[in-house]
Amino acid sequence: MRFSLDSCVLLAVAVAFCVGVAPLSHAQSPEALLDSPLVRNAVYLELGGSGIFYSLNYSRRLGPRTIGRIGATWFPFSWGIPASVSYLFGTGQWRPEFGVGLLAGTRESYPTLFRDTETRGLVAAVGPITGYRYQPRDRGVFFRVALQPLAVMDRLDSSGVGVGVWGGVSVGWAF
Repeated sequence: MRFSLDSCVLLAVAVAFCVGVAPLSHAQSPEALLDSPLVRNAVYLELGGSGIFYSLNYSRRLGPRTIGRIGATWFPFSWGIPASVSYLFGTGQWRPEFGVGLLAGTRESYPTLFRDTETRGLVAAVGPITGYRYQPRDRGVFFRVALQPLAVMDRLDSSGVGVGVWGGVSVGWAF
């Protein structure tokens, strides 16, 4: 069965919205969010992960256990925007993390020995995130490791959807 890139991106956005909104549907007072023990923001470099090779990211705690992330990755002939929504389990500063991530971007291919035409197209990758993160109670170093199976849809590649397992390591500053 073949899926179009547009339908796969729409499905990924719908899943990310549902994963992110479901934990927030419980009534929470603003005081409960402020009293939560972990810091709200983090800026970090991720090697691997949703950005494929690397990405610079900003994450924000959307609720006591929900984390939203957006980032940027770029190379000489492509760029992308990784985004994810994750849910944290457990208590304390070290917590298991489960969610869904999406990478939307472009890819350009220039004439080479094997291809005599210049092509440009959209690329999207989506997959679940299983990880473990350290997020301090106060400002400080942020650390995260994650394993992410990815389904990659590439308009330049006529073979359809590729599936693989990818991992990532993140280090940054939480505040």
